Amino acid sequence: MSTEEQIRIVIGQPGADLSPVKRFWYDVYVTEMGRHVESANHERRELDDPRAASGILIVAQADDRVVGTLICTASTSGNLGEYESFYEMSALGAIHPTSTAIVTKLMVTPEYRHTSLSVRIACELYRLAVPMGLHHAIIDCNDHLLPMFQRLGFTQWREPAQHPDYGRVNILKLDCLDMAHLERVQSPLVPIARRTIPKLLSTQQGAYA
Repeated sequence: MSTEEQIRIVIGQPGADLSPVKRFWYDVYVTEMGRHVESANHERRELDDPRAASGILIVAQADDRVVGTLICTASTSGNLGEYESFYEMSALGAIHPTSTAIVTKLMVTPEYRHTSLSVRIACELYRLAVPMGLHHAIIDCNDHLLPMFQRLGFTQWREPAQHPDYGRVNILKLDCLDMAHLERVQSPLVPIARRTIPKLLSTQQGAYA
């Protein structure tokens, strides 16, 4: 097992070979968790996700082995698929779809689940997404992961629902610019937010000057 300092966080590039990532998803969801996922290719032991090619794909690597991932898909991409209705995105009102996104495939291998790797991946997404105008993120999680997401700053968005592949899930929302809330829950996103939000507001004010 590599130390956390040896883990590289990389951003997926257009046209890159995603086979190692797809095998990682298969290993976690199908082999380890025993999930029945319709998009799984059991012959190749791969689990595809079309959003990986159109969204922000963050990959954690240890010794060239995939140990963590995350996909962020902007609502404006038109690629939310079933999540548009499952998350009731239209209820977000005027901010949707311009500044909203969904976050999927945030997972790490078993040996790193009691480390800060998931937080590192989430922080990298915040650093990338907020300057891009993605200020409201929706995610779902099973009950045992709820405290981690609440610590990041997520709050309940809709009532828990039954996901066809992953069972009962909590549906959460992160208001990336709500600095007061991030500070109140002592989110690990706070240091990045303190650098990012003032620059963002300054740019917006300059645009209207």
